[in-house]
Amino acid sequence: MTKASIIIITYNSAEFIGRCLRSVKHVKGVEHCETIVWDNASSDSTILKIKKQFPDILIHTSEKNLGFAAAVNRAAELANSKYIVLLNPDTVVDPNWLQPLLRSFKVHPNVGAVNAKTKISIDGQDFIQNAGNYVFHDGHSRDRGAVITKDRQQLYENDSEYYAKETELAAFSGVSVAIDRKIFLELGGFDEHMFMYYEDTDFSLRLLKAGYSIWYQPKSELNHVHSASSEEWSSFFVYQTELNRLLFLWKHFPLGTVLTETFKYKLSALYQLIKLKKRFFTRVKVLVQLTRNLPYLLRYRITGKI
Repeated sequence: MTKASIIIITYNSAEFIGRCLRSVKHVKGVEHCETIVWDNASSDSTILKIKKQFPDILIHTSEKNLGFAAAVNRAAELANSKYIVLLNPDTVVDPNWLQPLLRSFKVHPNVGAVNAKTKISIDGQDFIQNAGNYVFHDGHSRDRGAVITKDRQQLYENDSEYYAKETELAAFSGVSVAIDRKIFLELGGFDEHMFMYYEDTDFSLRLLKAGYSIWYQPKSELNHVHSASSEEWSSFFVYQTELNRLLFLWKHFPLGTVLTETFKYKLSALYQLIKLKKRFFTRVKVLVQLTRNLPYLLRYRITGKI
């Protein structure tokens, strides 16, 4: 059995997968690990580039885009390690990225997952893009380190002593996280109703409900090109984030909060219609899909099983 299985899900990642895999190749301790690349039916040269530049890496491909959640689940089933380490393909990791993540499982009690420190470079300056996730009372989640302004601009905080301390988290980010594989599989993995986005936050709450802890490890660093797989505020991005936020809400929050937030979302769709905004159609699609998922959501609220 290898020490850890580094899982990278690719989809049209030719532009940056080379940098990512080269950085992984120079990680301390990686010789005792396996790297699993699962490609979600890329239509660009992602697979050819990996085969040419990294012939030792075994690539698993799907005939269609399964989504991030399902692809991770398939890769985790194939893994041959105690820990799986998820890594976005649009990242470059520090040589010391891996070992602090894995050590955290031995330092803290009952650890289920350990989140790395993800930085983002803007105009040559590094900022904190993710140091774990916050979860708010209305079902929204946000990166620790990111700030969303009223006009939907995303800003980032400077690295500081605050982000230099190990701490327990409300949720982890799937950009770079180590997870106990046995626990991951026992809890059913990521919820495949969530194509991408919020699947990590959803699993985090299931992990905490099962009695495990989630930790942030600041000594594990990497740099991320944010949302390279989907343009932020595109129709696809909005649809996935808004639908999955509602699915997450229905699964984990008190019924009063669920009904209030769902009603507010319906009002927001009506507002978009009155203002003749294109986003009205996206919100209608979200509400239709939410309705289709109600039997599953109600079953989860009763049984606690995905």
